[in-house]
Amino acid sequence: MESLIILLVSLLAILAVPIIGLMISRLIAGDRERRRLSAEAPAETGAAPAAVEVNCTGCGAVNQLIPGQPGDCEYCDTPLSVPAGLKPLKAAFTSPSGLEFVLIPAGAFIRREIFQDDFGEKKKVLRQRVVNISRPFYLGKYLVTQEQWVAVMGPGSNPSAFKGRVNPVENISWNEAQLFIQKLNQKEGRVKYRLPTEAEWEHASRAGSDTAWFYDDKEELLREYGWFAENSQSSTHPVGLKKPHPWGLYDIFGNVWEWVADWAGADSYSEEEQTDPPGPATGSDRVAMGGAFDRTASGYYRGLSSICAQPEYRDRDLGFRLAFSPDN
Repeated sequence: MESLIILLVSLLAILAVPIIGLMISRLIAGDRERRRLSAEAPAETGAAPAAVEVNCTGCGAVNQLIPGQPGDCEYCDTPLSVPAGLKPLKAAFTSPSGLEFVLIPAGAFIRREIFQDDFGEKKKVLRQRVVNISRPFYLGKYLVTQEQWVAVMGPGSNPSAFKGRVNPVENISWNEAQLFIQKLNQKEGRVKYRLPTEAEWEHASRAGSDTAWFYDDKEELLREYGWFAENSQSSTHPVGLKKPHPWGLYDIFGNVWEWVADWAGADSYSEEEQTDPPGPATGSDRVAMGGAFDRTASGYYRGLSSICAQPEYRDRDLGFRLAFSPDN
């Protein structure tokens, strides 16, 4: 019996060798085929080539084109192609100084002037106008922090009332924000950093929405995205603790007011439709946007809240967020 068992095992082993060899060959061939198909397959939808913006040579309109794929202007059918050397912009980047930026796409928004009576009970649109932002730009993911301020301005330079490395730097005048920008540009050897214009800031804050705020029309949700008198305990807070808005910006409302580049004026957007409005040419006060920890969230309408102050004015609820001009 033992000899019979040994004989059967030997026969099975002899028969199994070619079968196993065939299986291994098929596995190898299948793996090679999968690699070939993977190499030939198109990129996944999420990894589609990034478009760049090209100005039409016929009508001047901005068009989105993918490098290597010519097309026609959406407005006048002029043939277009991406100029050599024009590269797609990254969705986000971190500067050599550790400042994080997100890409704000070109686009348009509708600015509405709202009338509200003495009791805050009646609101109506007095007038509205379209504002176009013709070029993409980068905006700081966060407010400039105290740690970033000291890294550029040097030890002993932190003027903030509410100390904290990642709290927003505050008690900053518009002139001091410009000095920070000047030193940062010198440090990195490029004149790229600046304050956003009021129109750029508003376009970014809306994130392409036409609701009262970028997230919805519900005022009570505003405190989920920013620090106001109702939830701040009368202090600033570290940046990035609240929910981000759809384009990746944090604290776009609340925490501290954000200086922008514009002079204040009675009507910054005086025409029915404007493209890249820079604001008034001169003035006595500069504009700050977005609200602060010591102001109530109630009463904000359509994401618009601004103050104005002289360029040398400082306060514990005034800070800033940087813009960055891309090469394209």
